Amino acid sequence: MEDVKLLDIIRENANSERKSIVADANAEAGRMLDAARRRADEELKEARDAIRLESMRLREQKLNSLRYRLNVKRYDYKARAVSTTWKTVESRINKIIESDIFPALLENFIMECVGDVPKDASLYVPVGRSKAIGDFLKTKKLTFEIEEIETLTDGIEFHWPENTVVLRNTLRDRLDRFKADSGERISNMLFDGAEDAL
Repeated sequence: MEDVKLLDIIRENANSERKSIVADANAEAGRMLDAARRRADEELKEARDAIRLESMRLREQKLNSLRYRLNVKRYDYKARAVSTTWKTVESRINKIIESDIFPALLENFIMECVGDVPKDASLYVPVGRSKAIGDFLKTKKLTFEIEEIETLTDGIEFHWPENTVVLRNTLRDRLDRFKADSGERISNMLFDGAEDAL
């Protein structure tokens, strides 16, 4: 009977040891599982953050591309509109040249320059205008040698002796100066507030 008791004690100790090992194993497995879950959660968070950052980067890249395309289109639209405006002005200059007011404009152009030119300067005028200009100069008691030039259609030129200096006073020169001085203002007038709209 003592053998049976001893066997029971060994069984009891073995059961107790087994339960302790299983409990320790379960505890260690729980710690390992918790650590694995934390690491998986961290990796999941890192992956989500990486995806979010990449998504934001791609979104910003697409927005920048869209902004660039809109700016190109806006610039093209503005350039065409300004170009059309200048073509309209150029067309009006051509109409003025053909109109009844052009001779008076030529006379005004001459008078604007007379104080700045030497008396022996030559006056270049558009073809077909020398007689009328000559008559005008006589009324103002001015004497300049008058020459007609085919390439001069929209104003007058004074040439100093030996062509050392040329003073041009033409509609297109005035337009060019106006473009240079007022191009940005014209663009702003045409597109007042349009920059913010796009």
